[in-house]
Amino acid sequence: MIPKIIIDDFSVGILEDKTIQARNGFSYCAGMDIFSEPGILKASQVLTAETQADSPNNITDAPTRIIKYGDYWYVLGGTGRIYNNSANWILVHTDTNSGVGQSMIVFNGNLHWMGNTTMGKFDGTTWTDSFKTGFTSSSYHPMIIFENSLRIGNGRYVATWDGSAAPELTDLTLPTGYTVRTLEIFGNRIIIGATKEKESTLFSWDGVSSLPEQLWEIREPYLSVIKNWNNLLWIFGGEGNIHVFNGAILTKLPKKIPFYPDFTLSTFVRPGAITESQGNLIFGFGLSSFNYGGIYMIEPKSGYPLTIPYLLSVGQTGTEPFSIAYIGAGKFYVGWKSGSNYGIDLVNTSTKVTSPYWESQIYEISITHNPVLIKGFEIIAKPMATGTSITVQYKTDDAASWTSWGTINPTNQSKVYISGIGLAKTIQIRLEFTTSANNSPEIKTIKIY
Repeated sequence: MIPKIIIDDFSVGILEDKTIQARNGFSYCAGMDIFSEPGILKASQVLTAETQADSPNNITDAPTRIIKYGDYWYVLGGTGRIYNNSANWILVHTDTNSGVGQSMIVFNGNLHWMGNTTMGKFDGTTWTDSFKTGFTSSSYHPMIIFENSLRIGNGRYVATWDGSAAPELTDLTLPTGYTVRTLEIFGNRIIIGATKEKESTLFSWDGVSSLPEQLWEIREPYLSVIKNWNNLLWIFGGEGNIHVFNGAILTKLPKKIPFYPDFTLSTFVRPGAITESQGNLIFGFGLSSFNYGGIYMIEPKSGYPLTIPYLLSVGQTGTEPFSIAYIGAGKFYVGWKSGSNYGIDLVNTSTKVTSPYWESQIYEISITHNPVLIKGFEIIAKPMATGTSITVQYKTDDAASWTSWGTINPTNQSKVYISGIGLAKTIQIRLEFTTSANNSPEIKTIKIY
């Protein structure tokens, strides 16, 4: 038999439009690894929930930042509770100032965090909640270090503190109506992401002048995070779009976060939930009303393939990743919220995701506009380990739900699965993986006959 469809690579990642056929791309996946071994589709490593201290010293608010300080990792909670992993994850301090939980950074050998009008400090021994005061009351006080000074978003201003005297609270002034949302260093400039009446603007600043130098407008609401990666600034806007900036030109990528909810919200990819892992960009995306939460990844190659390799220990539905911290060797922490529960996950390098899945594009198989008979499928994979399998499902002609087609396991993986499913003009398939410990099916080619 001659196959009607051959899928022998997965490197393009998730497509924005699953109906426009593009070689090596697919519609969606969750918990799938397409990057570590080019040309192979397999399950990713699992995220496992870390142990917490008993109540009331457990994590009870959104973990907005995860920062290494001294011997431990510290988590800043959204209500001012601060935790570390000195004994499981345990409450070590509570700052009762309002608005604490916005940002955290290590500067001049001390740990600092921001509230609405205050900056806190921990020197390894003493906690000082109102270490610096007078900041403009705001829900955004991002912090970066530039030219040996701490730069802090402060309403329509950027404050500067050199670690000695009081901060210069209005070192940079943006036009009236703007609020600083995020700061990032690009070359020898600070790039400021600011919003005004649900429109977003990038400003560049030399760190010295009292006014910004240049600006670039982004026509969408909200600007949640900017990340310097792969010699570009990556900008996540308020409508699921991803922009890149090379210092002169701002470009919207021809892709967006899949299944993005069609309603107005103010937080998307959160400022603390983005980092680099083994050369790839990883970021958390999820909302309480969103069913496709997880840790997304972009690879630095042509087209910037996007996939979702990691799923939170609490699943995808209604889960909100608030923070990510890379700790080395392909492992990272994720701070999350799920309903009224909060926690920290860690990549487990010895166990695969238990129920990952992959969905193909919608393929047109009718050349003459008449339906054709679909006879079966074939999965070409590496020898499968005991306890692993692949369940194949399908939709024909835009059916509303998936229909089971057959299961491939170690005993039948070398055979073509002959099972006709009738006449159709289009077909889409879904692969559900069953893993065992650190073993996953590893697919090379999919054929549909």
